[in-house]
Amino acid sequence: MEALFWIILFFAFAVLLELFWSKKHQLNFYSLEEALSNICHGLGQIILNIGLKIPLFFVYSFCYKHFSFFEVERSLTSDIVLLITIDFIYYWFHKLSHHSPLLWANHSVHHQAERFNFTVGLRPPLFNEFFSFFIHIPAALLGFSPENYLILFIFHTSWQLFNHTRFIKKEIPFLKFIFVTPSHHRVHHGQNAQYRNKNFGAIFSFWDRMFGTYEKEKESVLFGIPNHQLEYNPLVSNLAPLLGEKPLLKRPQVLTNFFHSFPYTKQLTLFLFFLIIVLSLGFLKVGSDLGLPVFLFISLYLFSSIGLVGSSLDFLAKTK
Repeated sequence: MEALFWIILFFAFAVLLELFWSKKHQLNFYSLEEALSNICHGLGQIILNIGLKIPLFFVYSFCYKHFSFFEVERSLTSDIVLLITIDFIYYWFHKLSHHSPLLWANHSVHHQAERFNFTVGLRPPLFNEFFSFFIHIPAALLGFSPENYLILFIFHTSWQLFNHTRFIKKEIPFLKFIFVTPSHHRVHHGQNAQYRNKNFGAIFSFWDRMFGTYEKEKESVLFGIPNHQLEYNPLVSNLAPLLGEKPLLKRPQVLTNFFHSFPYTKQLTLFLFFLIIVLSLGFLKVGSDLGLPVFLFISLYLFSSIGLVGSSLDFLAKTK
């Protein structure tokens, strides 16, 4: 939990640096409403994962203790092997997520963003762990300890955040044959015909070259999902694909009327957004130590606030 806290702060600095560069050079990489929405998506998943951490860790530990074939001692070599194992399994699950309708309904949330910047890395599917937990089990069966796996998995996830940028324009010589770079991953997010279902690697790019899913970035990438209207509310964007775009998920008319009648919607939205940031970071540090009633109450409050901010961002974006 402490490591995640510092990773988030470091990543926030990267976002601010990219935003400053974009504004200075008039690159139009950012939309305020979309960037804040992406961050709200990330906060929602963090809050949910705090609650899932204990049962998921228990299942992994149980499989490791009772069903592992080996007992791997930690070393630099074993860490490298584990990282390659995590990435190999992720490659196939990621590819499956683009071909299975159910998994795509979950994963598509990440691809909805229309402006590609660091905040897109913070737009994960809210329910990703419910759909993907089985991908962790092979490492437990191979004998990698829960503590070691958690460290490498956090590193694996964090690496991916920094590939969501147009800040680095071209492929990086030599490294591009081993590691995924921003250029490699921009292709993956493209809705251009030649870019669809390409470049599934997370850390290592050679999987795509080995299994025939590599595509070089040649023409400008058109981001987003074809024929899809971007949704700014994290609760709606995650539930709508899974439930088939049901009308009940549309923003309540009472909220629309409120936003129309309230003269300081943007200022209030920004205030609530930064309040949620502060509360979520605090929750990240102490959430696992709270009693169940307090934990559930704070989680519900934060989710409700994120939903409200998301609806407000949606209103602001669509009434510009």
